[in-house]
Amino acid sequence: MKLIKQFTMIGMIFGTLLSGCGPQYRTTKDYIRGTGPKFSACALQCQKNLTDQQYKCNQLYQECLKTATLTDLTLNIARLSIDKEVLKECHLNCQIKYPDDTFHNRYSLERCKDNCSPRSITIARDDCGRQLKGCKYSADQQYDRCYQYICGGKIKYQTVCVANCEQS
Repeated sequence: MKLIKQFTMIGMIFGTLLSGCGPQYRTTKDYIRGTGPKFSACALQCQKNLTDQQYKCNQLYQECLKTATLTDLTLNIARLSIDKEVLKECHLNCQIKYPDDTFHNRYSLERCKDNCSPRSITIARDDCGRQLKGCKYSADQQYDRCYQYICGGKIKYQTVCVANCEQS
């Protein structure tokens, strides 16, 4: 049973290493002009809408970062008084747990006290980045729909290998 677990673990590690070596692809878009007389004006309006939406996305991102920072600061200040009491109690428990003044217990006591230090609360700024990415993706999709369905242009999608491509 133990041997099976070892082989499974080795297989998972090996698989993970190999998966990073596979080809990487990127999809590109070629925008093909429409033929109607109002195409240019329509496409410019789509572009303006895209630019406006991207600007709003960037504003929302900056607001998200400010909110995350302020929330983080507020939560840390609010927890400070609670943490002082919890920290005192934790240190006392460590001293009860390791009362002897032997080298081993002093080391264990210090490690115990280190584990008492208050955890900082952080709002994941990655959430702001994910929101920005989603917002910009949505703006791009709206632009593509506008270009194709309102203005009459076409979009040709092509997937190309950009890294670790097999050479034939």
